[in-house]
Amino acid sequence: MEKSLYSRNFEVNYYEIKENIWRATSHLRDDQHDIEVIVDVSVPDMVILDAKLELLRYPIKECILIKDKIKELIGVNIFSEFHSKCEKLFYGDMGCGNVRMLLGVSVPGIIYSYFPHQIKIGNMTENQWWDFCKQKLSNACIAHTLMSNKD
Repeated sequence: MEKSLYSRNFEVNYYEIKENIWRATSHLRDDQHDIEVIVDVSVPDMVILDAKLELLRYPIKECILIKDKIKELIGVNIFSEFHSKCEKLFYGDMGCGNVRMLLGVSVPGIIYSYFPHQIKIGNMTENQWWDFCKQKLSNACIAHTLMSNKD
C-alpha cells in the first residue's frame, strides 16, 4: 500500500452575506502553508466587492509581499475579467501560485453555486439557467461550448 509523503488540504465554502452579496472562502493547509482567501461578490452581476488574503503560515518571509495584491481584484467582473486579471497579478516571478490556485478554485465557483441556488429557492428555472449559460458562459468549458453550438 502506498503511503502519502506529503498532502495539501483545500477547503472552499460559499456564503450568502446579504441578499445581493455572496462570499467565497478558500483555504490551503499543508506542512508549510496556511493561507486563506476571502472574496465578496455582488450577485447576480458577479463583480468583486472586496478581497482579503490571510497568510497564517508560509515558508519564506518574502511570501508576505503578495498580501496587498489581492485588493487589485476589487471591481473585477468574474464573467469577463477575472481570469486575465488573476493571471496578471498572481502568475510568474512576482506572483504566488498558491494564491492564484485558491482564487481559481473558489471565485469562478460562485457562478456555479449562486445560480443553481436560485433554482433551488425558486427564483430561477432550470431553463433560465441553461439559457443564461448559453449567453454568459458559452466558452467556459467544453460542455458549455458544445451546448451553445447546438442551436
